[in-house]
Amino acid sequence: MLLSGKLNAHLEEIDRQAKEMLSQLVRQMADAEGITEQLKARDQMAWVSAMNNIRRTSSTLFRSSTKSEYVELIKTWYFFSIVEPHSNLSQS
Repeated sequence: MLLSGKLNAHLEEIDRQAKEMLSQLVRQMADAEGITEQLKARDQMAWVSAMNNIRRTSSTLFRSSTKSEYVELIKTWYFFSIVEPHSNLSQS
């Protein structure tokens, strides 16, 4: 993947998906906690505090749930970085 130029595009797509998943998790947690635009209008400091807490918690949850996926990604990258150069030689 590295030599074919596909690794960066693949990693960018994974990053985009991860950011979207994290954003969705934050929205779901905020909804579950009742953190609304009305709270934001009424008490901005409470809203900011609650959202910061949700972002910290969701980031921790997200990292722990995706850790094994990242490990698999790194293993795959390592495998292809070793195998792919040799596969190009056999195609010559």
